[in-house]
Amino acid sequence: MKLKSEFKSEEEYLNYKKSCMTKITDLRTVSDYNFLAPYNAIIPEGVSNTLVDIESDGEIIGNLEIGTDGFVQGIFVINNNLIKIFKYPKDKKASIISLH
Repeated sequence: MKLKSEFKSEEEYLNYKKSCMTKITDLRTVSDYNFLAPYNAIIPEGVSNTLVDIESDGEIIGNLEIGTDGFVQGIFVINNNLIKIFKYPKDKKASIISLH
């Protein structure tokens, strides 16, 4: 993310800020179960991410974030624990974290 002082004009800064906000397409249907809060500033230039719900037997059990660069992040509720799984494009293996 660029600093505001790096832009030549306020208009240029606002256009950049608007382009950052459009990097994420949120297709989740129920706001009560939005476990992921993506941060636009860490999404590389030219990449966009999509957020979707993960359902099991008609119940939302997590969210999945998929990037056009190969980034994948999922958060699931398993036995009342939050489990986060993520894989960056350059990594050969995914990482799993229990968030209790």
